[in-house]
Amino acid sequence: MGASLFREPLSAISFEPPKDEKKESDKKDADAKDADKKDATTQTSDAKKEEKKLKEQEKNVQEIAVNLEFPRKTPKGTIILRGATVVTMKGDEVLKDAEIVIENNRIKSVGENGSVPAGAKVFDGERQNDCSGFVDTHAHWTEIRRGILDTQNWSFLANLAYGVTAGLDVQTGTNDMFAYQDLVDSGDIIGLRAFSTGPGRFFRQQLPVRRRSEGCA
Repeated sequence: MGASLFREPLSAISFEPPKDEKKESDKKDADAKDADKKDATTQTSDAKKEEKKLKEQEKNVQEIAVNLEFPRKTPKGTIILRGATVVTMKGDEVLKDAEIVIENNRIKSVGENGSVPAGAKVFDGERQNDCSGFVDTHAHWTEIRRGILDTQNWSFLANLAYGVTAGLDVQTGTNDMFAYQDLVDSGDIIGLRAFSTGPGRFFRQQLPVRRRSEGCA
């Protein structure tokens, strides 16, 4: 549950059949009639407190915190994209046959061709169009494998290929997207910055379904 593993020894688990709740309720009602009103109120209050007790709060249940920390993957070095048409996102500005210098995962400069820094890798961008990257603010990565994580997901790769460098899944259906986001951040899989909100809550989960016979059109 969350970042914790809960464990209970087999010896602490009862395999007795569940008690008949109706009989137990009748017995409590009979005892309450014979007892003082104050005592009955106290017993009812204690019973409610006992009902609210969560499984993981039981004394036989052990909580083990799972705290894992990994460094964020940050590319190092310098690369140059040369000869491309660059859409700078500065108004309508478009640069022909431009050069983009990227140093340690950050765009350092955009402009005309210049000298190549020592140790830099040069990539030919001729006949290509470059921009700073698209952000999908309402994404649904329904192609993601659930339960068993996919370390070569085609949806993530396709988004990158078409220039989508970040996205927000506004309703993931499951919690797997949090794990995928961690894998991207740590550099274990290739993908866009995959932000997400987690599973959604819908009115169908809260309201009973009414049948036509009950007056629902």
